[in-house]
Amino acid sequence: MKNLVNKLFFMALICLSILLSGCMDQKQTQQSEQKKPQEEEQKKDSTKLKKIQDDIEAMIAMFSGIPVIELKKQEEQGQGGQQEQSSQSGGQSQQSEGITGSQQGQGTTSQQQGTQQSKTEKKSILQKEAPVNWEQALKDVEKIHIEWNDYIAQAAKDGVSKNIIDSFDNVLNQFTTLIIMKKKEEAMISANNLAFSIINFWGYYKTDVPPDILKLKYFIRNVIFYSAVSKWDKVLENFNAGKSLFQTIRATSKKEQLEKVNKIDFAIQELERVIKIKDYPLVRLKGKLLIDNLKEMEKKEGE
Repeated sequence: MKNLVNKLFFMALICLSILLSGCMDQKQTQQSEQKKPQEEEQKKDSTKLKKIQDDIEAMIAMFSGIPVIELKKQEEQGQGGQQEQSSQSGGQSQQSEGITGSQQGQGTTSQQQGTQQSKTEKKSILQKEAPVNWEQALKDVEKIHIEWNDYIAQAAKDGVSKNIIDSFDNVLNQFTTLIIMKKKEEAMISANNLAFSIINFWGYYKTDVPPDILKLKYFIRNVIFYSAVSKWDKVLENFNAGKSLFQTIRATSKKEQLEKVNKIDFAIQELERVIKIKDYPLVRLKGKLLIDNLKEMEKKEGE
């Protein structure tokens, strides 16, 4: 009789365990189903955030206006001139086998003058940049403040962390101060930092553009900006960070993006070559062309 009672007791325990387990599974399923709509609602479009990002990009363009077409044209003309000069020199040497030492010296001097002229022409092109319109810059940054003030409540509601919000707010204030003080070089770098800060917000919204592409643009722009003030250690630091990040972009890119990825790869190699010789005008040229390639990849990824 005692054994029968024990058996019934154990059977009752087993049944109770099964019932409790079923209830827990049902509760977890309900919680999961409730969580999914919240996550889907969180991953929504943010027109306000996109508008802020676009206005920051416009301000970066204002501070880093680069006459790329003129500089590229000058580079091509310089290369063409050197080839023509070499061709003429070769033709003259074939016509006159008995060239004198004096004539050789004149040829060397001519080449040196040509190199110096090329450097001077590059500098003159850079000097063609229009000065910053500080009054317009102040109006533009005030517009970003208004847009940010309008968006910040939504950001908190959408679950964006306080650290991300505070970080962006601090960088925006620093950027504004530099505009008021009319410090162009510092404002360029600060504007780029602002663009980098906003990347973190996109983790809470739908976006077709991989954040790594935006981050690579940030590093390449820093390469350009730091080369402007001859901080070549910073140039190298940002270039290496961008080059490392590109390997991740290559590994995660779609097959149809291969052509664009290869184009970016070659552009990175070209930029690396001019960084090594610390040629500031060419760093600006190659860097800007690389950023244009990244923008094209953004469009493709977004389709």
